[in-house]
Formats: sequence, structure tokens, C-alpha cells
Amino acid sequence: MKRLMPASVLLLVLCFMLVSLQGIRPVDATVYINVFGVINPSSAPIQRNGNIYTFTADINDDIEIQADNIIVDGAGHTIQGAGTGTGMIVGNIPDLPTVYNVTLKNLRINMFGGGILLRNCLNCSIVNVNVTLISNDGISIYRSSNNSIVENHVGAQTAGVRLDQADNNTLLRNNVTNSYDGIEIWGSSNNTVVGNTIANNSWGIRLTDSSSNKIYHNNFVNNTHQVYLDNEGKDVWDDGFPSGGNYWSDYEAKYQNATEQDHSGIWNTPYIIDSNNKDNYPLIPEFPSLTILPFMMAALLVVTVYGRRHTV
Repeated sequence: MKRLMPASVLLLVLCFMLVSLQGIRPVDATVYINVFGVINPSSAPIQRNGNIYTFTADINDDIEIQADNIIVDGAGHTIQGAGTGTGMIVGNIPDLPTVYNVTLKNLRINMFGGGILLRNCLNCSIVNVNVTLISNDGISIYRSSNNSIVENHVGAQTAGVRLDQADNNTLLRNNVTNSYDGIEIWGSSNNTVVGNTIANNSWGIRLTDSSSNKIYHNNFVNNTHQVYLDNEGKDVWDDGFPSGGNYWSDYEAKYQNATEQDHSGIWNTPYIIDSNNKDNYPLIPEFPSLTILPFMMAALLVVTVYGRRHTV
């Protein structure tokens, strides 16, 4: 006859199993900031002070935000994934209300399928975010307008930054590197792409069914192909003279007889992209004069002060 396990032993085994299960991460462990601004779960390491949400530690879950008029400050912390999902989603699917005025800043997002997705958003900002080890798109803007993507560092296997049916957005001073497409603009118009470094990608910038986008003062550096156009639209590739267009690392190889225009830092031969698109005023230096100017002024100040001290 089989002996029955004593009740005390059975209770001990059950307690051990319960403690063990507490260490297992749930399948759906998403952190939410809902439409009312409530953090769920409340144990997430995010401190709320009015409309400012500040990370107090790294987070190993993805985050979804539906609240308006908030600032999410990562305070240098990391959202760490396991290779799938999207690190942070702001906004709703198109049939639900638009999300307004959300700022994401000072974050690191690593090891997800997608880095950040803005969908159905208006007047949102992504500032100083480092997005790496992403298997799809780093930052994706979908059906969203008037958003600003500023001073981020992005690398992804597909597109570093992707605009999809997204108009009137601004990409400013971002570093987009080591992606298949550095920047992809699909079905989108009237976006401004200024002051970015787009380097070491298979395609620097790809435009499909898009037009009237302003693309100037960018550094296109060592991309296998600088530009891919899959449309008959016309975009603006320079800011006129003497402001200039873009720096193209392959310019001198393409236009070996070009010369500088009147010491302006601008080549005298346009960079031709196709019959509808050209950079009329390509820049000679990789770094724009506005970056170099402060150093020149500082050097001049030192020389002036030194000269005055030695003439007194």
C-alpha cells in the first residue's frame, strides 16, 4: 500500500513552489501610463511629480503611454528588452483619440524588436535618447504630425528613423548610424531633416512616395548608397546660398573638377540625385561653419587677450 505524503510536507512543497514562481517574469509585463496618468503597475520604478515622470532605476519591461501633456525623463536609465517587442509606444491606434504633448528624454533603449513608436501623436518630442541593438526600426513615427526628434543616437537593423504617413515632423541633430536605412520617409510630406549625421548605413536616406521634405545641413558620411528615391516627388536638398545644402562624403569622387565658390565653403557644382532632386549648394566641410565658429572666436579671444597683456 502506498503511503500518503504528510500534510506538513505537502504544505512545505507548495510554499517552495510559490516562492520559486515569484521569480518568474510574467509573459505580459508591460508598464503603462494610462490616459489618466496612472502608472501600472504602481511598483514600476517611475516617480511621478505632477506631469513629470522620472525613472528611478532601469526597467526590464516595455512601456506604453496614452496620457497627454506629460514629460517622461529617463534620468539616464535604460529600458532593457530581450530582443522582441517595442521598447516604448506612445499613442493609440488611429481609430482612438490622438495623444498630445508627450516628451521622452534622457533614456537608453536596448535589445528590442523596435525602439520607440509614436503612433497617432501630435506635438510630441524625443530628445537625447540612445536606441541600440534593435532588430527592426529604431524610432518610428506613424500617422503622426508636428513631432520633434532631436539629438538622439540611433542604430537599428532596418531603419534608424522611419516616418510612415507622417507629415510636418522635424529631425534635428540626430546621429543615425549602422542601419540598413539611416532615415526612411514613406508616404510623408513637409518634414524637416536638418543637422543630422547619417553615417555608415547601407542607404543614407530613403524616400518613397514622398515630396516637399526639406533635407539640408546634414552630413552624409560613408553610406554604401547616400540616397534612394522610389517616387517622382521633389524634395528640397539645400537652404540656398550662402546657407548651403548637405555634406556628401562621396562628392569629390563624383565631381573631381568642382571648385569652391568664393571661399564660401560651398562647391560650385550641384550634387545630382535624380532629374527632380539635387543639392544646389553642397557643403565642403563635414562640420558646418556654425560648429567651427565658436572655436575660432575662442582662439581669437585668446590671441587678443594675450596681445593686450604683452603690450601694456
